[in-house]
Amino acid sequence: MAWSPDGKRLASGSRDRTVTVWDADTWAALGVLIGHDDSVEALAWSPDGDRLATASSDRTVRIWDAEMHAELTVLTGHELPVWALAWSLGRRQLASASDDGTVRVWSLAPGGRTTELTGHRASVSAVAWSPDGHRLASVSEDRTALVWNIAEAEEEGDEPQARKLTSLTPLSCVTWSPDGRHIAVGDDDCTVRIWDAGTGEESLLIGHTDSVNGIAWHGHRIATVSRDRTVAIWDATPRGSQTGTLLGHDDSVQNVSWSPDGTSLATASQNGTAVIWDIAQKSAVATLRHEGAVSDLAWSPDGERLVTASRGAAARIWDVRGRTQLAVLRGHDDELTTVSWSPDGTRIATASRDSTTRIWDALDGTELTVLRGDRYWIGGAAWSPDSRYLATSSTDKALCVWDTHRGTAVTTLHGHTDYAWRVAWSPDGRHLATVSWDRTVRLWNPDDGRELTVVGVHDDQVNGLAWHPDGSRLATVSRDRSVRVWEPTMDIETLLRRARSRVFRRLTDSERRSFLLPTTRAGV
Repeated sequence: MAWSPDGKRLASGSRDRTVTVWDADTWAALGVLIGHDDSVEALAWSPDGDRLATASSDRTVRIWDAEMHAELTVLTGHELPVWALAWSLGRRQLASASDDGTVRVWSLAPGGRTTELTGHRASVSAVAWSPDGHRLASVSEDRTALVWNIAEAEEEGDEPQARKLTSLTPLSCVTWSPDGRHIAVGDDDCTVRIWDAGTGEESLLIGHTDSVNGIAWHGHRIATVSRDRTVAIWDATPRGSQTGTLLGHDDSVQNVSWSPDGTSLATASQNGTAVIWDIAQKSAVATLRHEGAVSDLAWSPDGERLVTASRGAAARIWDVRGRTQLAVLRGHDDELTTVSWSPDGTRIATASRDSTTRIWDALDGTELTVLRGDRYWIGGAAWSPDSRYLATSSTDKALCVWDTHRGTAVTTLHGHTDYAWRVAWSPDGRHLATVSWDRTVRLWNPDDGRELTVVGVHDDQVNGLAWHPDGSRLATVSRDRSVRVWEPTMDIETLLRRARSRVFRRLTDSERRSFLLPTTRAGV
């Protein structure tokens, strides 16, 4: 699929060999482009929106009049399917990438010539022009990226030469920085490589080496924990640099929580321990032991106590300074999945695989309320900022908002297509964010249960989420080994007023203007 430059039309290509152009206001089909003899693999609008280029498994590239929907030119020469297309600035040239290992630059000016670039030794996955249209980058399954000096070669009448950049794994995508100084490529190992297009100097955005299980935000820092047994501290800037790693766990780390003052971290491990870390010293200062794996933990609002949840069906309240156990919360019939301390500090919520969520007095550990669901695990539980409501997520794919004073369900939210795993209130209490094994991150209105938007999508099931303290950004972690930061900058109510339908709302990623900061092994 590809949007026209003015955003008024959308083109979609299909295995049925056709291309359909849609009106973005009414979603009516404006025209169907028929001519390819095999599946349509790529589409690209010319910068002025007057032409549409399409590539196909039939080994051809076709140019169409985007207004009249008439075929203007058929470009032949590739020996295998064509996978990618890119127009140069000014619509003078079109680049195509093929399974035959070549890149072709087609001159669309009268009397122009076609240039075949043959530096790759395997299928070429993607091509991208530099912002000034002078250079072309191509990436391939042969584990190389080539940067071609197209404009310079034309001026001197020579064949284009390329700078070769080498990866350890096949490359799948490429994009230029807006200033044209760097290219970013994604590879099959989930690593993002940033190359200086002039010098070839490389930077790697690499983080955890296994599934990321938990995430917590404090100020400009993000803490993440992983099945790789490490805790990572990140600077939450657009570069997403890793500023520290805490080593000491000897098993998968399940969850993480910052102390309210940001000086300490608490982490939960599969080996039955919770560890408290001094961030300044990057060292463990206390180890709290459970009878079973520790699945979750939460600090009291004053930072004096910590509650930990266990796979052994019990939760424990700890005095952080004295490293002593204050109370054991028993009552669940199965493993605990999450624990949450109310913002006013008076109550604790625990959720379990036994289909119940229980509310406890945070001072003496007395059970106050049992919130009963159906036959499904409760995966997440989160208090509203005013401590009155509790949102829970479940393996029945639904979420529920409870009035904790009355012990009754207020709203049920439906939309996820797989386990709804974690839930979090925005700091102002106006929205709920959820993550699911269906790989999506969603935003909801907790008052009436409306799904407001799909904020973003991971490449595998999403395990955790955390709001920035000012509510402007949302961080998520996934089994795809990535930490992603999203910024839904548009006011949700404004978006809903502008949306004509549920489908329209999901299609307009540009309107949501969410963006991804590649903080670990995430694709760009």
